[in-house]
Amino acid sequence: MKPIYFPFTHISKPVVDALGFCFRQSVVYQPARFTVSENLENWSQDGVLEVRIPFEGDEERLAAILKDYREWAKLHHGSRGLQNAFTRKLFETVHPQRAYFGQKDFQQLVIVRHLVQELRLDLEIVACPIVREKDGLALSSRNLLLSREHRKIAPFIHQTLQKAYELRESYSPSDLKAWVIAEFDQQPLMQLEYFEIVEDKALRPVKEWSENVNKVGCIAVLLGEIRLIDNLFFN
Repeated sequence: MKPIYFPFTHISKPVVDALGFCFRQSVVYQPARFTVSENLENWSQDGVLEVRIPFEGDEERLAAILKDYREWAKLHHGSRGLQNAFTRKLFETVHPQRAYFGQKDFQQLVIVRHLVQELRLDLEIVACPIVREKDGLALSSRNLLLSREHRKIAPFIHQTLQKAYELRESYSPSDLKAWVIAEFDQQPLMQLEYFEIVEDKALRPVKEWSENVNKVGCIAVLLGEIRLIDNLFFN
């Protein structure tokens, strides 16, 4: 069986090299609304990747399916169950051996891992490291939607995470959170949605640095109508 990789917005060369080393060919699902990149075309021609575009030219069918999942999820689990319902159905349909999720959406990664554990699926969840622009901004298709002014200041998100990491020995987790909030309060073009330092298994907020857990600083920021997320391990 071929492994299935969902890049959604980006797949890096190190990931492609690793997949090519382990498997003859991997399947990549590329959303229909995005143009297949030159890199994907080249890797497809080389036989490393098989690029598939689900529901191409049939957006109404896709919208109907998503609507059914949304209604089912609200009925059984509330709005938070939407992603779990969709992911569960996906895994039960394609039966992958491995599923690759970007570390950038760390909350999604943790939720999917719990889902696989609860359902006792014979499936390995592989976390793909965050890929960044030269200025530190985490790669995302949403970056293309930023205005020139917002794109110029967007690296402040990662810069603040890095600075918070450097200050962790001088502040308690709660004081460091307050410091990050204060930093964004000085940015009139940015709205901090949240910053939280959590442990990496259940996303429980960390109260003391002495806790024997892996710690992750997760952040979400609005630049106009565009929401960007990022995270950094604080170990």
